[in-house]
Amino acid sequence: MVEGRRLFVEGGLRAMSLASVAYKAGIAKTSFYAFFNSKDALILDLLAAEAPGVSRRVMMTLADPGLPVNQALSRFLRALLSEYETNHFLARLIAEPQTLAAIAKRVRPEDVELKAAWMERPLTAFLQARIETGEIALQPVDTLLDVIRSVSLLSLHRDRFGSKQKYQAAAETLINLGSDGLTRQETAS
Repeated sequence: MVEGRRLFVEGGLRAMSLASVAYKAGIAKTSFYAFFNSKDALILDLLAAEAPGVSRRVMMTLADPGLPVNQALSRFLRALLSEYETNHFLARLIAEPQTLAAIAKRVRPEDVELKAAWMERPLTAFLQARIETGEIALQPVDTLLDVIRSVSLLSLHRDRFGSKQKYQAAAETLINLGSDGLTRQETAS
């Protein structure tokens, strides 16, 4: 798995030919199938291996029920951007959305759900719970997830800002606009 991850990070799914994975792992091509049914299964296993650490670093920001919803979303979005900036495997997946889409077409839906939905499921539950309490304006959860995905895509374009400071300023502004815009703020009467 280590060599498969490295090949994927360096060159994406195209760099992960069966021959290259087997060669880097020091096994015969036919031995690959003793470990994985396909390259797709390897990618899903790599994604599942990332889940516990990412959940600990990113999803836990949503766990404090006493935190105002806009602050919880802001912390989550900052943690998510930070994760994409430092976790090269997830950054590659975000940069190549066609990879997961292609894999989803070739494997059983339950395999994708089991190994790839670890982040979406708790985020969806958080959003639904906060909609029910009225802290987030009533709108489709899929729309909210798309807004959050849009913020995360900013990490793909870091180099286009010219400087780290400009990128960070844009990211912070977008995070604040997103988290404040999605939430209902109490107004003084």
